Amino acid sequence: MALIMAPEPGMEVYDPTCGSAGLLIACEHVTDEKMKQAGTTNFAPLKLYGQEYIGTTWAMANMNMIIHDLEGVIEIGDTFKNPKFRERTGLKTFDRAVANPMWNQDWFAEKDYDDDEFGRFPKGAGFPGQQSADWGWVQHILTSLNAKGKAAIVLDTGAASRGSGSANTTKEKEVRKDNVF
Repeated sequence: MALIMAPEPGMEVYDPTCGSAGLLIACEHVTDEKMKQAGTTNFAPLKLYGQEYIGTTWAMANMNMIIHDLEGVIEIGDTFKNPKFRERTGLKTFDRAVANPMWNQDWFAEKDYDDDEFGRFPKGAGFPGQQSADWGWVQHILTSLNAKGKAAIVLDTGAASRGSGSANTTKEKEVRKDNVF
């Protein structure tokens, strides 16, 4: 994923479900290797941002930043309900986003989508259904990208295909229609 994202020195890279920060660290390693191959030794490191829900995993992410001698901001909390990286006009936007969110999360309710103050979930199509928040993570990440931003997300294959048959219509299929990119 880090190779595909091809981060450049000084870029801001975000992982809203950062776990132990492995994807963020991989992005920095890719940038370091690219600069080494180009013969460049003096360049700006990536600006790394992550958020993690589980306290012990958040602590590991911060520890990993120290072990790898990287600077980054790793926040703790529920990104879906309370994203920590904000600007005056809404969510902070990034050059790159990488994520491997937990698959098929079923604890988010329709009100979590309808009451969203950041415009992540289009009215009328924002709620993919109680059975899975997979597409909700895609919506969050798309909203967190700047105009030239790119993202790589690991999702269960069902996020792209649930309800795809002509005889089958699901809320998740309708959400995908409204989020063409």
